[in-house]
Amino acid sequence: MGHDVDRVLPEVADEAGVTRCRLRMFEVAAPGGRTVRPAVLSGLSMLRYAGMAGTPSAADVRARIAAESPELLDVAMNLMLTQRPDGNLVVGDTHHYALTHDPFLDAETDALVLSQAARLLGVPDLTVRRRWTGVYASAEREFLVAAPHPTTRVVSVTSGIGMTTAFGLAPTVLDDLAGAPR
Repeated sequence: MGHDVDRVLPEVADEAGVTRCRLRMFEVAAPGGRTVRPAVLSGLSMLRYAGMAGTPSAADVRARIAAESPELLDVAMNLMLTQRPDGNLVVGDTHHYALTHDPFLDAETDALVLSQAARLLGVPDLTVRRRWTGVYASAEREFLVAAPHPTTRVVSVTSGIGMTTAFGLAPTVLDDLAGAPR
């Protein structure tokens, strides 16, 4: 179903409180051919992911960012980066929530991500190779699994952690379907 649950089965999406999250990421040239291993998550990631956001120190991190750079919270930035096999870095990301997104992207938000990533890497600026815009279903709960019909399941990871959790969620859903009355 992905992020289209609100278009295909709006009643299921409404009940789960689904909206859409648009995020922005960039592929940039590694400064000076630098190798970055492993992936890097900044303090902003601590505010984004439930496993870290529930720790006692997360409130201190949020307070510090709110005092020093509130614009990072305004765009729900999660500053992280990882290196691709070709040496380029994938840098991101920001999050904007709406039922329908404006097709135009904000240059200031892009510049904010890139300046923060350059700062993290200790360089004055970065060379953007490509830009990426993604959309996913978002809701208060991390997972939406609904059964609008005995042999139908609506499944969406509604928190932006789909790539790391989908293979764990899938067997649970499939096992449930295997036991569903026909």
